[in-house]
Amino acid sequence: MSKYDLDDVVDRLENVEAAIKSNHIDFSVVWLVVLIWLVLFVWLPDGWYSKTRLSFWYGVGSDQVTIDKEPHDCNFWHSPIGGKGCKYDRQVSTVQVKPNRWGGQSISYDEGKSWTQTGKSAEGSYPIESNDDGKTWATLGGTIMPETKASVNVGWSKVDD
Repeated sequence: MSKYDLDDVVDRLENVEAAIKSNHIDFSVVWLVVLIWLVLFVWLPDGWYSKTRLSFWYGVGSDQVTIDKEPHDCNFWHSPIGGKGCKYDRQVSTVQVKPNRWGGQSISYDEGKSWTQTGKSAEGSYPIESNDDGKTWATLGGTIMPETKASVNVGWSKVDD
């Protein structure tokens, strides 16, 4: 072999090495992409629906927040493995409570769209109603209502794909 043939082989090997280095994927970048994906699509949604955030957001104690476990019958990896044609969406529902001018409570079970009023008497709290847009109020009678506490519940609603 001549000296020029050996130099030619070395040049070609260096070209191959340079091509490999330029096309090589750095696995630290792959791990970074996987970590970012996990944070954005797995941990962040769960953190958004955490007891701490919900209790702060709705102004209730964390003991007044309940989070139901997600059902797994739509999960791809559960038996039988494969698509099930459904998924579950989170549903947040609240019971809002505030004191009212009758010493009772104003209670909403539908995110503040409508309110049930109670008035306090010596015997306890009774539901009250107005038939003249709030000018006068009367008790409905019936059973005494227990005091209601504000609460937040995260449940699941099945959605067919």
